[in-house]
Amino acid sequence: MFDENVITLGLCLPASCTINNLSFILERIFRDRVIFDDLYSADFQLIEVKDLNDDNKRLPHRVYYIWYVSRNV
Repeated sequence: MFDENVITLGLCLPASCTINNLSFILERIFRDRVIFDDLYSADFQLIEVKDLNDDNKRLPHRVYYIWYVSRNV
């Protein structure tokens, strides 16, 4: 189902980066508005960080999808 208020972001990160580490960093970025400041008066909230690593030995990276929602204040 498509929701225009949800942004899906895919990242390729080092295998040493855990879901907990990434969630903590993103929560702080959204809470402290480090990157977004008052961009379009939007407030971002992290919904889920999901590890899509399929243990493929060819790639030394992990792939994550990050979902967060934007809502106007």
